[in-house]
Amino acid sequence: MTTGRTMGQPPASDVRELFITGMPRSGTTLLERVMCLHDDVLVFGQPLPLVYVELKRRFLRESDKCSPLEERLPINDSFASTYVDPAAFARYLEERSMDFDWLSGVFNSMADFDGWRTRPSQDDGSLWDSLSRAATRNLSSYLGFTLRTLAGSERPRYLGCKEVRCEEFVPYLLSTNRKVLLMIREPRDVVVSMNRGRGREFTGPPRPLLFDLRQWRKCCAFALAYEHDPNLLIVRYEDLVSEPVAQAQRISDFLGLEAFRRASLESELRSPDGEPWDANSSHWAASVISDRSVGSYESLLGREEARFAEALCLPELKAFGYRTTLTDAVEIEEALAEFHEIGPLERPELAFYRWSTDRLDEERRRWNLLRRGSFEPGFFLFERSFKRLRRCVDMAS
Repeated sequence: MTTGRTMGQPPASDVRELFITGMPRSGTTLLERVMCLHDDVLVFGQPLPLVYVELKRRFLRESDKCSPLEERLPINDSFASTYVDPAAFARYLEERSMDFDWLSGVFNSMADFDGWRTRPSQDDGSLWDSLSRAATRNLSSYLGFTLRTLAGSERPRYLGCKEVRCEEFVPYLLSTNRKVLLMIREPRDVVVSMNRGRGREFTGPPRPLLFDLRQWRKCCAFALAYEHDPNLLIVRYEDLVSEPVAQAQRISDFLGLEAFRRASLESELRSPDGEPWDANSSHWAASVISDRSVGSYESLLGREEARFAEALCLPELKAFGYRTTLTDAVEIEEALAEFHEIGPLERPELAFYRWSTDRLDEERRRWNLLRRGSFEPGFFLFERSFKRLRRCVDMAS
């Protein structure tokens, strides 16, 4: 792998690690490309996607908490019946080792997975064997080993990776003194990007709307719980594409690096092989940073779906400064009660998330807990997040 970097290389012990995560279609790949514009940063896209999935599945099995839904989809919304104590999961990741047989099995299962973006060629037997046959104490040591192995002789100031849907790994990664960039994007635009235009090419058949929106709320819960941690930086997609220079400055300050070169942010982005990067937009081609997709839900998402999404996510929308129109509890109740799922269920394994009386009752309970100020972990994950959201719902009392 060649990147044309000419900076002086720091000793291996001085290289820090960076982790980027967020919802699919939230701009994590764009952020990955932006980070690689800096001469002191090297980020790999999705080098270990199923390692995280299999670690969570193993945790659920060993905790005797693996329902058929969680067996099929271990990284889920962690809401109500799928709740997992984040602290217990972080302890598990610290204590549980990953042996040779387990890692080899995961790598074999990843072989045909199209979400594995940075992969060693099986023709390069030494690199493949190094990653798949390693035995390490825990995720932290294996992640570091993977990044150093992929980087080869390169030693930038920061080595990092991007993995989507890995918010629940954030507490553990922060405890290992890694820097974390957590991407947040307007959820209605996320849904449009998943389910309209070329969205199927990137995320497959549509999921029930409730599933994607609860996943987004989970991402927000981790962001709000750790927003004051010095090793975590929240990056809003809308800010990155509308003010790339200012946001790049925030990121370089966060990492303690010199500023990004302004010209690099204003010219064509490049893929790892040096070719112009064809942005993976669901709606139009682009190779530069553009805010064209911001607010696309206003023309591409139906009114009933948009109101439903707002009612489900109103406190989080307000917490992150997104536009809202619902003004009181009556409108919220109407938006939830009047919603009907449109079209056939294309993912039978997610039938649990099809909108129903049971799911409506769960959302009503969540709202009642917010109004009363009664914290329940299964509905908010963190008390810190709950308190932040409480301050956003006075208008809906």
